[in-house]
Amino acid sequence: MKETDRRSLGLVILATTAVIWGGSYIFTKVAVSSLPPMLLAFLRFAIAVVILFPISLKKRGSFNTVDHKNAALAGLSGITFYFFFENYGLTMTNAADASLIVSTAPILTYFFMT
Repeated sequence: MKETDRRSLGLVILATTAVIWGGSYIFTKVAVSSLPPMLLAFLRFAIAVVILFPISLKKRGSFNTVDHKNAALAGLSGITFYFFFENYGLTMTNAADASLIVSTAPILTYFFMT
């Protein structure tokens, strides 16, 4: 594959990722009208575990039992709580505002770290 084709494919993949990520706020806003924010965050984590755990078992050489436990704790505490707060915030504001606030995180991190 030529370098220009590879670069174009990369840009298409990144744009697709941004659209999916941006759209997730709309879907989450709809979902929190039916499910409590913490249940929705837990379900998101549980679905990810069901999908990713078998994949990690195939890569058994790269993970040991301690790594699995640490990854599970990190995911449960960090990711689930992140999505709980995001879901809870979406019960009080609209999806556009939430996506703009969250998308400023890399910029704010840069300014706070320098």
